[in-house]
Amino acid sequence: MMEKLFAYGTLLSPKTQIFLINKTLYGLPDSLAGYRKTYHPIDGLKYPVAVRDPTCTLEGKVFDVTFDELRTFDAYEGEEFRRIKEHLKSGTLAWVYVR
Repeated sequence: MMEKLFAYGTLLSPKTQIFLINKTLYGLPDSLAGYRKTYHPIDGLKYPVAVRDPTCTLEGKVFDVTFDELRTFDAYEGEEFRRIKEHLKSGTLAWVYVR
């Protein structure tokens, strides 16, 4: 069974996808209302993160991923982020990493 994952930051990068799951993903443009992208410092680097903001809409892509791929992304995102399900503008229910 495939899972839906909404990505808006580093997981959009083909290089990151290849590094993590040894393939690139095909995604469709979508957006998430009520969130905005900001940057959070981790180990001296700034990483994109979704935070709630009722005045904003976060642009990104939605991917089909396996449960094992999702678990790999969980490990990559670490404890700094949590994975929740949200409805996207398209109506798709997808996992998204938020702060």
